[in-house]
Amino acid sequence: MKTLIYLGVNHGGNFASHIQSRLHDEYYGFEAQPALALMLQQKYSNNPNVNIIHAAVGVDNEPKDFYVQNANTASDGAASSLGVISQDYLDSSPNHIILKETVRVPGISLPSFLASKGISEIETYISDIQGMDYIVLSTLKDFIDTKRIKNIQVEAECDYKRGRAYNLPYSNKTSLFHELLDENYDLASIQQGGCWDPASPEAWWHRDLWFKVKG
Repeated sequence: MKTLIYLGVNHGGNFASHIQSRLHDEYYGFEAQPALALMLQQKYSNNPNVNIIHAAVGVDNEPKDFYVQNANTASDGAASSLGVISQDYLDSSPNHIILKETVRVPGISLPSFLASKGISEIETYISDIQGMDYIVLSTLKDFIDTKRIKNIQVEAECDYKRGRAYNLPYSNKTSLFHELLDENYDLASIQQGGCWDPASPEAWWHRDLWFKVKG
């Protein structure tokens, strides 16, 4: 059974491409924004292999304040997070982030969720949760140490940027992912600005890192 775990589905475009590829047997998508989660649940209501969970994934199962934030003139909520965008980010980025609203949403601990579903192995893990990627992935250290996740893609903050992009109590720097993963995983690709390029310019705050299990 090949399982895809996707945190931060947003409008679901990339999530849909994974479903269409049919490389997995079951798909779990997590989305905190209520309207987007409802839209996705309705879209996949007739697909028994797709599960949309309305929740903010964190370190526990307690309800959370979720900040719906839009970049520039967009209204897609792509900058939404459990943390408000930081002044460090606003001062050094051309993106203008607007806080649209704060909503109270269910919280979920990924280890407890996986245990409740009887999921002991993950084929593909994708995380795009705006500053929470490292702390959430670290809750799966047992999976990582035993190589029970085959492919891992995360959004990480670049180490060369001072401060943090979001006002959160957790760091999301690239070096932390290497400390957590390098013993059992190889870095396969780095995406920045839409291109897989490890030598991309230092104007960017974030990179998408893709790790593959060793052996």
